[in-house]
Parts: sequence; C-alpha cells; structure tokens
Amino acid sequence: MLYTFSNTNDALKRAKEILYESRIYDGLLDLMKWDMSAYMPPSGREWRVESSTYMSKKQAELFTTDESHALAEYLHGVDRSKLDTDLDRGVVRRFLHIFDRSTKLPLSLQEEISDSHFRCDAAWHAARSAKDYQIWRPALEEYFELKYKAAQFIDPNKHPLEVIMNTYDEDLTVEECGKLLGELKRGVSEIMFKVVPACQDIDDSILDTFYESVADVDALIQYQDHRFGYTADKASFAKIVHAWSGTVGPRDSRVTTSLGNPGLDNLFTGAHEMGHSLYTIGSSDEVVKAGIWGGMKGSAQESQSRFYENIICRSPEYWEYFYPFVQERFPKLRSVDKDTFLRAALKVKPSFKRTSADELTYSIHPVIRFELERDMFDRKLDFKDLSRVWNDKYEESLGIRPANDLEGCLQDIHWTEDFGKFQSYPMGNIFDGALLKRVLVEIPDFYTQVSQGRFEDIHTWFGKNIHQYGFTYPTMDLMRRATGGEIESKYFLDYIRNKYYTLYGVKD
Repeated sequence: MLYTFSNTNDALKRAKEILYESRIYDGLLDLMKWDMSAYMPPSGREWRVESSTYMSKKQAELFTTDESHALAEYLHGVDRSKLDTDLDRGVVRRFLHIFDRSTKLPLSLQEEISDSHFRCDAAWHAARSAKDYQIWRPALEEYFELKYKAAQFIDPNKHPLEVIMNTYDEDLTVEECGKLLGELKRGVSEIMFKVVPACQDIDDSILDTFYESVADVDALIQYQDHRFGYTADKASFAKIVHAWSGTVGPRDSRVTTSLGNPGLDNLFTGAHEMGHSLYTIGSSDEVVKAGIWGGMKGSAQESQSRFYENIICRSPEYWEYFYPFVQERFPKLRSVDKDTFLRAALKVKPSFKRTSADELTYSIHPVIRFELERDMFDRKLDFKDLSRVWNDKYEESLGIRPANDLEGCLQDIHWTEDFGKFQSYPMGNIFDGALLKRVLVEIPDFYTQVSQGRFEDIHTWFGKNIHQYGFTYPTMDLMRRATGGEIESKYFLDYIRNKYYTLYGVKD
C-alpha cells in the first residue's frame, strides 16, 4: 500500500497519533516494571520478561511500518521554521528522533547487542563477587564495541558517544558537556578540599536514630511529598531495592523509595523521586494529546529531582520548617538543635560509592565516569587499564584510592545496559545552579517561603517554565528558555560554595 500525505497538517495529525500510541506502550512497560519491582511474586518473572519483550516489540513496530517510513520522509522535507507552533516543531523532532533510532540498526546487530548485554551483566555480577574487574573486562569490551558500531549506524557524522548520549539528552554535545563538567569537577574538588577539614570532627552519630523506625521515616516522606504538590489524588508510594519513579500515564507517576533501612537517606530519596514524578505528570493537556508528554529524559529529569532533593530539602531554610516534624517522630532529636543536626546531616566526607556520596562531592563521581566513557569512545583508554585509570582519577579529585575493584569500577551496573547516561547527573546539578539563580529573581522570597513550608510558588514556576512542555523542547533548549541565558557551571559552584562555606565556617 502506498502512503501519501496531502498536506503538513495531515502528516502532523498522524505523527501525533503514532507518538500518542507509543506513549501508551511506555506507560504499560513502566507499569509492568513497577509491579515487577514492588509486588510481583518471583514465580511471575519469566512471563513478565516475555510479555515486556512483546510490548517493546509492538511499540517499535509503530515506527517501522511502511506508513511511518512515508511519514518520516515527508516530515524530513518540512521546513520546521514555518510550522505554526513550537509544539508542532517538537512533534516533528520527536517523531524523527524515535524513527531514526528504531530503523537504522540492522536486526542482526540488535540481536547481537541483546545477547551481549546478558553476557555483560552476568560477567559483571561474577566480577563483583570476586572483586576482580578482569573477569568482567572481555564481556564489557565486546558490549562496548557493539554499542560503538550501533552509534555509527545511527549517525556516522557524530561523535559515537554523543549519538548515545542523545538518546537521553537530545541536543547535548560531547564538547559542551566536557567543558561544563570539567569546570564542575575542578571547582567542586577545590571546594571539597577546603570544607573537609572543617567538618571532619563533627559527630554524625545522632543520625543513627533514623534507623530505629522505618515507619516514621516513611510517614515523613509522604507528608513531605504531599506538601510539595504530590498530593493524595496523585500520589503512590512503594518500596523496592533500587528506588525510581515509574511513569504509568500523563497523570500517574509512582514514587518508590529504598527497601530495607537506609535511614535519613530515604527522606532525600523520597524527595528526589517525587521531583521526577512532578515533572512527568506536569505536561499540559495540549502536549498530552500530541503524544509528547512526560518531560525530557536525562539531565532535565535530574535537574527536577535534584532541585527538590538538594536545593530545597538540604537547605538550612527547609529544616527551619521541617525539623520540628522530625523531632516529633524521633524524640532523641528533641535535645539536638537544628544547626547541630544540619551540620551532621550534611557532613562532607569523600567516599568511593557514588550513590551514597554527600551533596558536595557527589558531582565528581559521575563526571569521572563521563570522562572515562569519552576516552573509551575516543579510543584513548585501553580496557585493560580501566581499573587503574579509575583509581587514579579518584585519588586526584577526591583524595582517596579504592582498595579493590568492588570499591572502584565494579560499583555501577550502568555499563552492562548502556553508555552515555552518567553526564545526566552532574548536568542536572549545573542546570539547578542556573535555575536557582532565575528563581531568586522571579521569586525573591523563595527561601523565606521554604522556611515557612510554602511550596506553591516554586511548584507553579516549574510548571510554567519546564513541566508543561513535556518533550516539546530538547534539553539544552529547554534549560536556556527556563533560565533566560546560556548554561554555565559557575552558578552551581557559587551555590555549593556559599552553602558549605557558611555552614562550616570556611573562609575563602
């Protein structure tokens, strides 16, 4: 059958319908993943994997039909500058982005990547058990070469890491990312080496009280998230091994926190995942109908989750409001004043593990991983040297050296799944510095509001400037629009320096 489109409006209408259907599949897949993580009995795993694979296949087929090929050919010829709205331009961009990634890889390569992924995952687990990177290395190198090859199929004219990064951050370049993250790492490391001596003698054992009642921490998480705008009509909470936010629909995004007993950290995790959820369910009705709801992936998502987790929940002003509620739940803290508690809660101590790093040192961890990825794709890093180079970078930037590979390059599962993700975390922090600068111009009493438990204005501001647009704008474009200028690392560095120097009495 020959597919033709008589005009651009007809083509846009069909593109929106296909994107909308694709988002339905996204929601179903996330619902299945959420259920598998939180509630599904072990006996259901085999069928869930099979059914999820089937759903993914049916979703991909939306973009591989003869009609979608004809539609993509038509949309490639459209002058986007002449379209009526930014929403329509976003629909064209998003359809072609997904189409290219669904059609340019040979089926045989896709199958090779899938098989290699499982071997890479198994080897990673075996290497972790033995604390020996060399057990993982052959499988990792094989998987990397296949991902490199796939990137060349998708766009041979781009840096291969950039091609993969653009899966998550559509318009972020390796060059710009390298510049911003290099500045960030150097700046954070400099600040850290001044702050650590000032807080190393602080007794943070008072935080152990949070391990005494998981139920009370959970209650505080839900109360906190409700206050932020994740209200009872929207909220869903579950506990799983690795916390995440599951996007089931345009008005249904489910927060999960960490299973077990992670203490105070889970309070911040709850704020982090809620930030993702608020972004995901904040698209306008028009954007929902166009099939591009839910928010950009990668760095834009991290900016929203980390703003609530760090800029708000780790601020002294927040604890002016929230600490009495914590003291009510945890009586041992009633004799501990807020400032003493806060200095313990935000204590800076370089560590090997990214996921448990403090706010100040956190950015260094994913930046090191990004630098390693860049060297891999530039063919500057031999995989036999990965463990040593990892350790060298930690010693240089954090002043500590892993004693074994489990403390080092075996701690993250990411490279068994994909590359090009780690830049999202520190780029989210950089965005937050610029967003905070803009927020303080438009909401001058922002921190006063935070100290009073008033979050309506910041919720509205994010809705107006970021959330409503969904996938309409790619990441860097979205952030430039929201912040009113070019993205620079200095704003986050100013924020983190002022905060920690003030808290621990450090003189510049």
